Amino acid sequence: RVEGRDLDNWLEAEKIVMTRYKKQEKREHKRRPFVKVIRYSPYQHSGKLPDIVCEGITFDISENGLAMETDCPLKKRDILFFDPEIKINNYTAKVATVKWVREIETDKYKVGLKIYIEVG
Repeated sequence: RVEGRDLDNWLEAEKIVMTRYKKQEKREHKRRPFVKVIRYSPYQHSGKLPDIVCEGITFDISENGLAMETDCPLKKRDILFFDPEIKINNYTAKVATVKWVREIETDKYKVGLKIYIEVG
């Protein structure tokens, strides 16, 4: 910090913060907006198809990831089955795993999913 050089100090601090933030970015693929209501069922370890049906609203997608908001409490590593499957260009996503969950307000969650796609 140099006394009397507020703008230069600010710009230097901003540069340092942005450099650190870029290093923390974990995404491998570019995200793009993707807003859609989806229906899914979390896998239950009973060995049969899940009976629970939940809904979420997606807000962005990447080559192998999807972000959504939902009111169903999910846990990291949960497996989700989409019904109906999600169509994205020439790809079809039928299943995903939960990579992270953040409660954004009471009983409302922001969730990051790793999607598994089929070409065709």
